[in-house]
Amino acid sequence: MGYPATHGTLSISDVYACTCTCLPFCVLLCSELKKLDDKQLLTETHLSEARIYHAMENIPKSKAALTA
Repeated sequence: MGYPATHGTLSISDVYACTCTCLPFCVLLCSELKKLDDKQLLTETHLSEARIYHAMENIPKSKAALTA
C-alpha cells in the first residue's frame, strides 16, 4: 500500500488509511522498546501514537498514549 501524494490537501480517507497502517506498527514498536529499555525512543513512539489517535479524533486513547 502506497501513501498518498502530498500535492494539495489529504482527504479523510487518505488520513485514515495512513493512520490505520501506522498504528499497529507503533503498538508493536512500543512492546519491543519496553524489552530493550530504550526510554527516549519509547517516549517518542508514545508521542507518535498519541498524534495518530488525535488525528483519528480518539481523544481518550490519545491521552492514554501520553500517560503510558
